[in-house]
Amino acid sequence: MVPDVPQAALPPTTDINEAADLLEGLEVLREELGSIADELIELLRQAGVTPPQDHSSSAH
Repeated sequence: MVPDVPQAALPPTTDINEAADLLEGLEVLREELGSIADELIELLRQAGVTPPQDHSSSAH
């Protein structure tokens, strides 16, 4: 059974952007990092972090 872990308050926008970048990098390196990447990805997504939007589409 997983213990109840208190949810952290969402950080300021800058930290959210950094967390989104981290999530994106973890997903790219998932195979190389193994199960720790899967756990970190799950924790970030549970905290409401989503990968950054595709930067190329916003450049137009």
